[in-house]
Amino acid sequence: MKPEKIKTVDAYVKSFPKEKQTLLQNIRKAIQEVAPQAEEGISYGMPSYKLGGKPLVYFAAFDKHIGFYATPTGHSAFKKELSIYKQGKGSVQFPLKEPIPIALVKKIVKFRVQENTQAMKATDKITISTTVNSDIKTVWKTWTKPEHIKKWNQANDDWHTTKAENDLRAGGKFSSRMEAKDGSMGFNFGGTYDEVVPNEHISYTLDDGRMVTIDFRETENGIAVTETFEPESQNPTDLQRQGWQAILDNFKEYAESMQEVF
Repeated sequence: MKPEKIKTVDAYVKSFPKEKQTLLQNIRKAIQEVAPQAEEGISYGMPSYKLGGKPLVYFAAFDKHIGFYATPTGHSAFKKELSIYKQGKGSVQFPLKEPIPIALVKKIVKFRVQENTQAMKATDKITISTTVNSDIKTVWKTWTKPEHIKKWNQANDDWHTTKAENDLRAGGKFSSRMEAKDGSMGFNFGGTYDEVVPNEHISYTLDDGRMVTIDFRETENGIAVTETFEPESQNPTDLQRQGWQAILDNFKEYAESMQEVF
C-alpha cells in the first residue's frame, strides 16, 4: 500500500518529530509574517508559497538540515549572507544543529515578494466606471464609511461584507471581511492608503502589492466614479472586470438610495 499523499502544510509539519516541527513552524511563521497574502500549499512534496500565481518560496525537512528554496534570484541576491551554508541552485541548507537564521529568511522572502509584485504590476490595468445620480457628499460618505461599505461591498447576493474598518488618510489602513452567506468560504480584502483628496481622489496599495485608484468627478448627470486597478494573475481579467464592476454597480444603487438620508 502506498503511503497517503500529504495535502496540507499542517499535515506535512506533523509528519516529523517535535524538534523538527518547531523549526518548520518557525520558518512557516516567518514567511506568513512577511507575505500574509501568499497562497500556502504543497508542491513537489513540500510546503510551497505563491504570490500572484507565481512561486515565492519553499521549504522542507531532511535528516540533517532544513532546505529553503527561494528561486535562483532570491539566493543570488543574498549570496554573501548565505555563503556560510551549503547551497545548490536556488536552494540552501540550514543545519539542524545550528539556529535557523529567521531574520535572513524574512529578508529573502521580502525580496521575493517585491519581485513577484513587480511582475504583477507589469500586467495591464483595468478601468471600470459608473455615474451616480446623487451629490458628492452622499457619494463620498457612502464610499468611505464602514457602516455603508458593508451595505454595498459584494459582487452578488450570495456574498456579503461582515466587517469593515477604514482609516481614511495617507498611510492609514483599511480592511473588509467578505464571506459567502452560506458560510462556505471567505477572504479578507485590505491595504494602505497612498493618497486621499476628499471628494476627489483615493489611491491605495493592496496587501498583495497591487495599486488601485478611484476618482470622483461632478458631471451634469451626477458623480462619475472611475476605478482603475491592477489585476491579479490567478483569474481571467474579464472575470475580474465583471466582479469589480458588479460591486461598483451595487455602490451606485446604494448611494442613490441614500441621497435623501444625508
